[in-house]
Amino acid sequence: TNVGTQVTNVFSVPTLVSNGHSYSTVAIGNQCWYAENVRYLPEVSPGFHGSEHDNSPHAYVYGYSDDNFTEASETFAYNRFGALYNFLALELWDLCPSGWRVPSDSDWVDLEIYIGMPDSLLFNEGARGSISGVLKDAQNWNGSNETGFSALPGGARSSIASFNNSLGFADGGFSGYFWSSTSLPNTEDVWRRAFGTDSTISRLTRPVHQGYS
Repeated sequence: TNVGTQVTNVFSVPTLVSNGHSYSTVAIGNQCWYAENVRYLPEVSPGFHGSEHDNSPHAYVYGYSDDNFTEASETFAYNRFGALYNFLALELWDLCPSGWRVPSDSDWVDLEIYIGMPDSLLFNEGARGSISGVLKDAQNWNGSNETGFSALPGGARSSIASFNNSLGFADGGFSGYFWSSTSLPNTEDVWRRAFGTDSTISRLTRPVHQGYS
């Protein structure tokens, strides 16, 4: 997430080491966030195979169609955008070090309040506001990145293989999709955020089988 992996009230650590990877962090309002996508990759799955088949945690590298960890970790997509995870990976793998967490829907809302989203839009479902540019990386995306959040357009792995192609990957380089930890009661859906090539931030529910940053 896990750009949005978060802890509150800790602003003295410009970098953080987790699972052997060093991450930049950034203070935004009263929160501190990763300023990079998580790259933890204990194993890699091809895009056509996920928890809709075996109810297991999965990590993906955008566009990669095999299960060779070494090959996957050498790809451009992995080194630029990190990994994509299904929701079980968020729940079962230690993606965040002690004291940090995958952000909840409320954590995302607090961030959106700070960057100026109108109160009337905060809890709407779908595209909201026109302020995602202040979170989006300026070099690799069309954002101003005024906050230093450095969101990247890592795309998604869909549990519907026909979503874009036979591998189930879509929107790499164009859109970024970021999990929250907040699931909806009595469903297999979870809140997530989506930043597109426009300036909106979408708040949507999606199945746990999907693969997002």
